[in-house]
Amino acid sequence: MPSASIGSTGERPPSLTRALTNQRPLWQKGETNEDLSQRNLAIVQSSNPGNPATRTVEHTFEIRSSEQAHPPAMLLMVPEVVADGRGRLGRPDELLIVWGNLPPDSRATIFIPSMEADEILALAAAHAGPPMLERVDAHTIRCTVGDVSFVPIPGGRSANIPALITLELPAGVVKGEVYTAVVRQYAGLTGRVVGAFELRIPIGAEQLILPSEIRLLSVLRHIALAIPKSDPWYPIFRRYLRRKEDRVEGLGGNSDEVHPNPDGTGKPVEPECPTGGWVRWLVPA
Repeated sequence: MPSASIGSTGERPPSLTRALTNQRPLWQKGETNEDLSQRNLAIVQSSNPGNPATRTVEHTFEIRSSEQAHPPAMLLMVPEVVADGRGRLGRPDELLIVWGNLPPDSRATIFIPSMEADEILALAAAHAGPPMLERVDAHTIRCTVGDVSFVPIPGGRSANIPALITLELPAGVVKGEVYTAVVRQYAGLTGRVVGAFELRIPIGAEQLILPSEIRLLSVLRHIALAIPKSDPWYPIFRRYLRRKEDRVEGLGGNSDEVHPNPDGTGKPVEPECPTGGWVRWLVPA
């Protein structure tokens, strides 16, 4: 799965497959990361002219947890200032999304199953200026695509937070164009960047994108067989998988014919020999 994290040390982001096996977290501690490394780059293709499903791209990432909790009421009573005792502003952590050259009529959503959309919007209300976020459902917010968006992250959590960003490009995109957006997380107590990634979207021809999407869907369906419902990645993975099924259909493929396979062939996995080796058939004389 093309899952890169908001990483901050330049290490190659592990795939969701590794994340689900409880290996090292997708986030990495480190210094500020104003310069994005190549390894924090996610490339997801979109098609032209396509349809909404084929012009929609998704990317999974993890938000670094912050145990600092700021009740929305406190932020609303004392806007911008919640002292942490060291002379710094104690705002909640925030995602700052720079929309780059994305068309302004693009649609952008962020799905965070472990957070309530209303809690995020309550924190956002403490910001000066017009509202740039709106509620889609209990765990999904929509961002206005323009110059930048600020998404406050409720604290009081000890574990990293899985998330899914979805971008739907408008119908006017042209083959050969490349769109980019950058996501950074700022620590509320220090104002430092604790991680970032760049999402790059090249526009290509549908017939060239379909084979790679079939391979990805095949692998994703294989991974899905091993994800328990209790896993925090489960709701993100299910939504991501449904979108990939729609994408294959929109590109002219048949998602029903794509079987789970770790090799991405889309073919049924051949059962392994129960003996673990060759089977000799004894034919009586």
